[in-house]
Amino acid sequence: MLIAILVGWSIAAIFTSAGVLSNDKTQKEYEARTDARSHVIETTPWFYLPYPGQFGGIGFNSGIFVAYLTATFTS
Repeated sequence: MLIAILVGWSIAAIFTSAGVLSNDKTQKEYEARTDARSHVIETTPWFYLPYPGQFGGIGFNSGIFVAYLTATFTS
């Protein structure tokens, strides 16, 4: 998958520098430009600390706990 991303970015960079892709922001092909959304790199929170309960309530299931504990001891 990483190779596909690199190939896609490379093709977009070549097309952008060659002037193949439109500079008009109303055109769909503008979104394929490598410089169309460069602000995303600057505004992305690269380091993020998740907090407990962020994706739902914290729960405990004793059956699952015993199953994993048993699997740990037997392995």
